[in-house]
Amino acid sequence: MDNTKANNKNPGSNKRLIKTALSIILFTILIFNDTSHTAAENNEVEGYFIAPEYKYIAPYENGLARVHTDEGVGYLSIGGGYVIFPEYQQGGDFSASIAPVRREDRFGYVNWEEDWVIPRNYLYAMNFYNRRGKVKTDGGWTYLTLEGGLLTKLLAEDRIEKNPKSLGNFSEGLAPVKGPRGYGYINQEGEVKIGLSFDAAEGFSEGLARVRREGKWGYINPKGEVVIPLEYNFVLDKKEGLLPVMKEDSWGYINKEGETVIPPAFDQALPFLEGFARVRIDEQWGFINSEGGFAVDPIFHGAMDFSQGYAAVKQGDQWSYINEAGHLLYPFQFERANYFSSGRAPVQVRGLWGLISR
Repeated sequence: MDNTKANNKNPGSNKRLIKTALSIILFTILIFNDTSHTAAENNEVEGYFIAPEYKYIAPYENGLARVHTDEGVGYLSIGGGYVIFPEYQQGGDFSASIAPVRREDRFGYVNWEEDWVIPRNYLYAMNFYNRRGKVKTDGGWTYLTLEGGLLTKLLAEDRIEKNPKSLGNFSEGLAPVKGPRGYGYINQEGEVKIGLSFDAAEGFSEGLARVRREGKWGYINPKGEVVIPLEYNFVLDKKEGLLPVMKEDSWGYINKEGETVIPPAFDQALPFLEGFARVRIDEQWGFINSEGGFAVDPIFHGAMDFSQGYAAVKQGDQWSYINEAGHLLYPFQFERANYFSSGRAPVQVRGLWGLISR
């Protein structure tokens, strides 16, 4: 989360009521018209949904985009108007209808109406994943439930280190954690379910998690059983049924049985998303399909995954977007670019961020 500062004053009750009323009106207008005063004004700038004017805009998550201004952190609706005005010193993204925000020296979680769903009691708070969020209490780091309860079993577990790097994000009901003897997994109650016996461990994806022992990587199932041998130099998450793996210096793809589907032929290969995977040959990036053929030739200096039918690609120092056929949507003109979500993508021009739409 960003360290952007804002005013520390607490709004009065009258201001709070006015803000709430405005938010409700804006939200109603946006739902029915998918537009707003802010969006309409900035649509006059050709090619932009919102012209570059923010210090930062994050991709939309659960219908809201986090924005950073000189006043603080706030959140935009799909239509481009404020649902939450920028008055928080720090903020994360919305998940399960709440987001972590900081006011003065403490974090809590707010909903769209800015109600403190989880009170402002924490030294630090992070996004929720799989119904659990990481927080720093006066007694150290642990996980928080959506109801605001702490995982007390984890706090009492002396086999696990209590810092944010040792506590991974939950996925598919389990989270990787680290102790003095190695990595393992806990369940959502904070109980150790897979022993702390690995040199490294990552989150579960499509029923498999990648783990490392003695310098070699493989995959385990939720019972902790090794289902793909630890024999690879590196591996990445299973997505859309295929697993990127590296042996020697080349990357290819295997299936859940460990059978080669796309032979090793790439200098780097990433997980599939929306039917395509980013791959690199020498210093050039392109996209392959699930059969291993190039859908977009490797001609770019950088690339991001496809999202909602488009992918950000880089030539030299500038970014643009392509569709699934490899055709450019815009000339290369952006300093930075992010993925499409809710039909919008954040882009940076001359140091400021705006939004483009599909």
